[in-house]
Amino acid sequence: MYRMKSMALTIVLLASIVTLATAKPADASPASPGDLLVIDPDAGTLGNGALFTVDPSTGSRTILSDFGNVIQGPTGLFPAAFAIDSSGTILVIDRDAGTGGKGALFTVDPSTGSRTILSDFGDATQGPTGVDTHGIAIESSGTILVIDPDAGTGGNGALFTVDPSDGSRAILSDFGNVTQGPTGLFPVSLAIESSGTILVIDRDAGTGVLGALFTVDPSDGSRAILSDFGNVTQGPTGFGPLGIAIESSGTILVIDENAGTGFAGALFTVDPADGSRTILSDFGNAIKGPIGVEPHSIAIESSGTILVIDPNAGGGGLGALFTVDPSTGSRTIRSDFGNAIQGPLGSSPFGIAIFPVVAPPQDNVAPNTAITSAVDGKNKPIANGTSTGSASIKFTFTGSDDVAVSGFECSLDGAVFSACSSPASYINLNGGTHTFQVRAVDTSGNKDASPATFSWFIAGKRFK
Repeated sequence: MYRMKSMALTIVLLASIVTLATAKPADASPASPGDLLVIDPDAGTLGNGALFTVDPSTGSRTILSDFGNVIQGPTGLFPAAFAIDSSGTILVIDRDAGTGGKGALFTVDPSTGSRTILSDFGDATQGPTGVDTHGIAIESSGTILVIDPDAGTGGNGALFTVDPSDGSRAILSDFGNVTQGPTGLFPVSLAIESSGTILVIDRDAGTGVLGALFTVDPSDGSRAILSDFGNVTQGPTGFGPLGIAIESSGTILVIDENAGTGFAGALFTVDPADGSRTILSDFGNAIKGPIGVEPHSIAIESSGTILVIDPNAGGGGLGALFTVDPSTGSRTIRSDFGNAIQGPLGSSPFGIAIFPVVAPPQDNVAPNTAITSAVDGKNKPIANGTSTGSASIKFTFTGSDDVAVSGFECSLDGAVFSACSSPASYINLNGGTHTFQVRAVDTSGNKDASPATFSWFIAGKRFK
């Protein structure tokens, strides 16, 4: 009897797992401009990870992509970092997915949450393989950068480039190669300055293995240390720097999970010129607001407000999204991932970014124009290249475009093109040959480079 009950329970559990893994998420929600996106490697179906959208005003949450839901694409194992490209496509790094568990780079559709794998870091046909992929950033050219703390010479880390079109990889900077500069120990996150210089946080490099902020030349991968978090002459020391972001002023922000009062974390500012540091917000200081536990990553809103994700803060230790005032360092919690009133619960949210206003693709395609009819003053149709005895004429025309036509420009007998509309009429014309041209203009200002042209001859004296 006990065996039968046990078997029945097993069947029910298996059926539940299958149902969970194949069910469409009821609360799937597309990302909108200004939404906060948060990745949680342990949330979602079977704990395979989930990408949340968070309302920036209320902190309410929905799930955009459930990495355990096979309907949305290949499943994940530990998606922990992501970035958003210029088209709005979300690029997610999963540390344990891919061949041999060496990592995978997913693309996620911001409207549906559907996923594909762009680069499998265990597939050697796509380039050098990874070990434990961690951080991601995107250059202005569109090239994707991925940091792996255990790849490279001696397992000291490597910075990969990934081609966004085919997922092929190369190593830009080998953090175990001394010819490229100071070596690393555990590089985990990165950001890109407006100049193109790459900034990499290494949690264990620097004096006393208290962390270091490297600069990496994007052209040759050469490295230098900008800020040694173990060097007291540069400011307060760190104890495990993890996340990095850059303010519009150029000031660098670094979050350290173990610095600050009671090792509850600290948000540092770093001067980009000399690497000097100050603490903007001590996450162990309750005077500044709710305290943290192990703050991990940072993003910056257009208003300048700093967003910090802590995977172990919040109700039940299920994570919290903090806001930090950039002037005072004071904190509030915008979304408590342990509060079910705000939406699906988290488990250990790691990464954060802000979904941008995505500019539509630039329209460089010119419209086409066609003259559909020409009728003289006697209401008689005229063919291109023929003659009439009337001194009046009326043209009708149309335009077509890949986006939309906004108007037309006309010219008679070589005059400067000027705005016109269909039909366009001309009266009291002199005898002889005349040429009419019309070109469509689209909503992007592109003009038909080959205007539609119509020539005719007015015979005899002037007629109306």
